Amino acid sequence: VNSNRIRWYRVIMRFFLQCHRDLYRYQLTAQEVRDTVRATFDTEYTLEQCQNDLAALKEWGNVTTIYDSSRATSIASFLSPALLYQA
Repeated sequence: VNSNRIRWYRVIMRFFLQCHRDLYRYQLTAQEVRDTVRATFDTEYTLEQCQNDLAALKEWGNVTTIYDSSRATSIASFLSPALLYQA
């Protein structure tokens, strides 16, 4: 990976690994990833940056996405479900 965002990618992938090993969690939301990066590395990390980083990791085959319809509270939210990311 030849990118200026490599440090952020490493923090994100370490978080996926930690959740998988320690918590047996395989799927994470972008908000959970953002909160972890903010707490451990970059306090000004935004949700938009997080979504862009996750999209890049998906493009490279490091993470996959699935739709989370389990948290739907209305028809509108069911028709446009949030994404879950899995490494």
